[in-house]
Amino acid sequence: MEFNVEELLARHGVAYCLIALDDRAVTTDDVVRLSNGTVAREEICKTLIVCGKNHGVCVGVLMRGTDRLDFKKIGKEIGEPARMASGDEIVQVSGTEIGAVCPWMLSVPLYIDEHVMQLPRINTGSGNHEYGIEFAPAELLKLRPTVMPLAV
Repeated sequence: MEFNVEELLARHGVAYCLIALDDRAVTTDDVVRLSNGTVAREEICKTLIVCGKNHGVCVGVLMRGTDRLDFKKIGKEIGEPARMASGDEIVQVSGTEIGAVCPWMLSVPLYIDEHVMQLPRINTGSGNHEYGIEFAPAELLKLRPTVMPLAV
């Protein structure tokens, strides 16, 4: 099994576990169901792509799968009102489509909600809908993200 994220993780020296899913997963519920119980719902984190409404600057936001983003907080960080990225923008900054976005594959700055860093381990997209990645939150610091409160 070979795709870009494994090379990226190796280059960053990330300790991780690749999680094979039984089928194509897009949602948190899909991941829980298709991992056959190996992934806990509370450990699933989503990588969102958020862009400014005026100038279109985009950033990645990693947060727990059950949390909601406070658009006012991220908008203040990027210097303009924020909106969710379009499908085309997601592909442009992540190299993959909605539901498979991986924080390691972003070409834009990454913001992490502080709650993610409190988890014992996290599971994120891998760039491939049939695999997830599991690792310790501390591994994310290798990306030099901005960690701050971002959930509503």
